[in-house]
Amino acid sequence: MDSLFQLVPESKFEGRPEFEPESLYKTAMFGTPDEVIARLREYALGVDEYGF
Repeated sequence: MDSLFQLVPESKFEGRPEFEPESLYKTAMFGTPDEVIARLREYALGVDEYGF
């Protein structure tokens, strides 16, 4: 069975600041539940639900 998604080599992401660990931590929902809740509250103006 063919996959819908193809693997992308890690080298494609090298040198791209948006994929640096610090940037991913700030923009993606990683962390403890309390850290994620605090981060969601920063953008929660007018948002009733968050899905991923």
